[in-house]
Amino acid sequence: SAQVPADLILHRAKVATFDDRSTMASTVVIRGDRILAVGGPDLLARYRAPQTLDLKGKLLIPGFNDTHIH
Repeated sequence: SAQVPADLILHRAKVATFDDRSTMASTVVIRGDRILAVGGPDLLARYRAPQTLDLKGKLLIPGFNDTHIH
């Protein structure tokens, strides 16, 4: 089947989802200003993007904005 187009895929990350089960994911798919999918490495086969970044195990917190300014 055809892959779904996206703009950016972040993978091999520790993605904190903050859902009811404190699920940790490894892949985030983004198109425009929206997160299309959060999950495991299987998302790499379902989506295609011109930019794919390997986060090498770094922590990723989607949507987190720290507005604490001094």
